[in-house]
Amino acid sequence: MNQSNYQIKLLQQLGKDLFRLVLLPDVLASALKFIAGQYIQVLYPDQTYQPFSIANAPTNEGVIELLIRLQSDDVATDAFLNQCRSNQKVILRGPFGDAYYRSDARPMLVLAAGTGFAYAKAIIEQAIQTDHSRFIHFYWGVKRPEDFVCLICLNHGKHKTIIFIIRN
Repeated sequence: MNQSNYQIKLLQQLGKDLFRLVLLPDVLASALKFIAGQYIQVLYPDQTYQPFSIANAPTNEGVIELLIRLQSDDVATDAFLNQCRSNQKVILRGPFGDAYYRSDARPMLVLAAGTGFAYAKAIIEQAIQTDHSRFIHFYWGVKRPEDFVCLICLNHGKHKTIIFIIRN
């Protein structure tokens, strides 16, 4: 298991309780090597590790993007976000997981719910970067229309995003 120190490049509030955290490795050579769709563990201020899906395809700069939902009773995540606001270093370990991007000519089906969109976003980004002709069928369930705030990340050139919201 690899562990690495990261610095905060961006902490962006996307919605009432949703945050985007962009991290850069302190030293590029120590950046975690991951495959789109994997997850890492973040060391929280209370010294526990919490898992987060990586929300981006791998980059040459070692960037790791996370989508974090803050639940009203989640004291640990609130403390972590406060740590991020003060630009302190973040310790990550990983990567983990077998739900990652696999190159293939067949159409791809991607399913996600809520902030589970993070792993899906990474896989879709990787597919678009490596194979511009592959059909991608993406289904994303959310509780509220405002949870679609990350959808803009999926608009890539000739690839279109179409949203249908049906309310009973």
